[in-house]
Amino acid sequence: MRDPGIEDLERELRELDENEVSRDPRVLEVLLSKRLYRIKWREKEFFVYRSGREDYLIIPRAMCTCLDFVLNAVMRRKKSSCIHLRAVEIAARKNLFKDIEVRSNKDFEHILYSIISSGQIPGEKALLHE
Repeated sequence: MRDPGIEDLERELRELDENEVSRDPRVLEVLLSKRLYRIKWREKEFFVYRSGREDYLIIPRAMCTCLDFVLNAVMRRKKSSCIHLRAVEIAARKNLFKDIEVRSNKDFEHILYSIISSGQIPGEKALLHE
């Protein structure tokens, strides 16, 4: 039996402009994975994609900590984006992410620095609540 949430998400994605997703089918995979989070504290926010192996920090229209973005966008200048940045653009317009509010600025910054330094959200149960 299929998850009704997946069916709703697939229906939403069919309404998107084909060019947004067709450039790379992995963008669709990121959106369907339900592993995209917006981490918020008051007016501050960033996105995280939990790949399974590590967590990627994503600042919309600016940067991603995935290897593809670092190597091909930053160092080699072969492209300007990665699948995670493109997925966040679509997710932000369609509200296709899990919203997580942290308890304090200290927790917000701790999560941010941990993802940058180790690729993992630390003590997620203690810091995050949906």
